[in-house]
Amino acid sequence: MLELKKNSVNRGSKSAYAWALGLATLVLLPGLLLGVAIATTEHHLSWSRMHHPMIGHPGLFIFLAVLILLSGLYVWRLGYGIAWVIRSNRNTIARVRPRMAPFPCDEIPLKLLPRNVSVKVGMWNSPDAFTYGIIHPTIVISESLRTLLDGPGLEAILAHEVHHARSHDYALQQVFLTIQKAFPFLPIESLYRVYLVAREIQADRFAIAWQETKDPLLQAMVTTVHALSNESRPRFSEGPAWNSVWEARINALIDGDSVSLFPETYPLVSAAAMPFATSAVLAATSWSLFCH
Repeated sequence: MLELKKNSVNRGSKSAYAWALGLATLVLLPGLLLGVAIATTEHHLSWSRMHHPMIGHPGLFIFLAVLILLSGLYVWRLGYGIAWVIRSNRNTIARVRPRMAPFPCDEIPLKLLPRNVSVKVGMWNSPDAFTYGIIHPTIVISESLRTLLDGPGLEAILAHEVHHARSHDYALQQVFLTIQKAFPFLPIESLYRVYLVAREIQADRFAIAWQETKDPLLQAMVTTVHALSNESRPRFSEGPAWNSVWEARINALIDGDSVSLFPETYPLVSAAAMPFATSAVLAATSWSLFCH
């Protein structure tokens, strides 16, 4: 069983690395290709000016100016997205931190919690559980959820959140938010939903491997969903009282569906099509000029 737990953590980490590689490619490749386009165009412009020192090639000047402008816009939008996410995180943490208290140590399985992860109780009514932080992750379980669940159910939720902390899912989520804010024209919402479902199910499977049964986690999830549906402002507006991510998680628990190690290709391709196509055309054009 210890080997099963290690395999569950390793699968989750490999899946996280796959998502990180895909997102890094999505964000950085257009900038890289723009850089190649600028370098090759500038090289050809220098060659043209050597042969025509008085005139040069006016079309190349215009093309180079367009490339530099696009690169500047790319860097500015990316910087804007990063700054927005950092500022939003700081504001959110500053707002919720005064409402958190240390989690009782006697309710935490010592072998479950990594040394760099802390657990807090959120002093609010909504039954929430989430993880934030990159270097030193913090798991937050609301007092409302803590009182709703029994011992095995609470341990299942803790194990679920520990997997998120170990796999750096919070950092990946911030990358998604950065892309959404920096490049709002990208059709990345469907990819983000695929990511949420895959990572949540991976965390569920770690909790099942830890407890050697899925019953406590399933009961905890159903209890949480029903509690959310009874709030004055329900999180889920339609019945049954869960959204598509929760429904996918519960179906996976019931049916035992496995999760692919790598994200689905269609949403990733659709999100990457526009920047890849634009930057590839620019790079191909400048390369043809270079070989001219």
